[in-house]
Amino acid sequence: MKKVLLLLFLLLSFCGTSAASFKDDLLTLGGVLSIDEIVQSGDSKPFAEKYLVTFTQYLDWKNPNLGTFTQRVEIGFKGYDNVNVMYVSGYELVEDRFETDDDHEISEMCNGNYIAVEYRFFSKSKPEGLSSDSTALWEYLTDENASNDFHNIIEQLKKILSGRWVFTGTSKGGQATNVFAYYFPDDADAYVSYVAPFCNGIDDDRAFNAIYNTIGNERYGEEKAKEYRDLMLDFQV
Repeated sequence: MKKVLLLLFLLLSFCGTSAASFKDDLLTLGGVLSIDEIVQSGDSKPFAEKYLVTFTQYLDWKNPNLGTFTQRVEIGFKGYDNVNVMYVSGYELVEDRFETDDDHEISEMCNGNYIAVEYRFFSKSKPEGLSSDSTALWEYLTDENASNDFHNIIEQLKKILSGRWVFTGTSKGGQATNVFAYYFPDDADAYVSYVAPFCNGIDDDRAFNAIYNTIGNERYGEEKAKEYRDLMLDFQV
């Protein structure tokens, strides 16, 4: 009888203990400053949990003594061993989409966790003192520093997420993906760049020369292509 009562007590104790949530695990990570739950709206709820997480990052990863700033990360959680898809647009997070079924093509395809990072020095991921009226701090807005931001976030999340990683971005985010793959080729299992332009330097006029002088020549012939280009230019003007 005593054994039966003991087993019953253990069973009730176990059932009364709630499992830790993904939010609880996020709170254990280094550099996590705050976590705000995102309530999903719409007919479908693609994520089991969704949060806006604020990480503390260094202004300059080569000189940590210069100080820190906070960086926002949107995380849609599906499972601990699911594929992790980190997406960067190269700019700010769009707050109007936080509560909607915001997902990415790749994370939808592989039922993956969705991790969207706001680029350093954009929107609310700015250090104190950053201003468009001053040159102060802007020198730390570099590809290398941004790549270290991403690296730090991935290193922290890998402590609780065991699945494989895909890093991706579009346009400027596609450029950021290529740069990140250069600095940290082993952080992700795959790097997927969408429509990423490649510049030879700060002043690279190849795209504009093509847009106004040669685009369409091969498909329509030089005469017809020029007619189409002129129509587009007139419309733009």
